[in-house]
Formats: sequence, structure tokens, C-alpha cells
Amino acid sequence: MEPAVLERFPSPGKGSGLRSRRRVRPGQLLYRAEPFAYVVTKEQRSGVCHRCLRRYRRAGW
Repeated sequence: MEPAVLERFPSPGKGSGLRSRRRVRPGQLLYRAEPFAYVVTKEQRSGVCHRCLRRYRRAGW
């Protein structure tokens, strides 16, 4: 198994930080995880369901 690219470190006065342990290329994927929260913006709130994020077929559904 390949060693971790990222490491967590204490950042005095700020909490925890995350940094790369080696050089990374622009656009290289470093981390992937399932989201645990989401936000419906003001612009989207009339166009999507707040529970499942499915788009409404017409305004005001």
C-alpha cells in the first residue's frame, strides 16, 4: 500500500492543518470522501428539494 500523501499537523492558534508529504501536480486528486453536510444557497432554494436535492420540475412544486 502506498504511504499517505497528506498528513495532519497542529497549527498553533488555528487548530489542525493538512499538508502534503510530497510534491503534487496541479489537478492531482489528494483526498476523496462522502459529504456529511450540504447547503442549499439562496439562489437554489426555490429550485431544489431541501431533503434530497432533487430539482423541481417547475417553480413552486
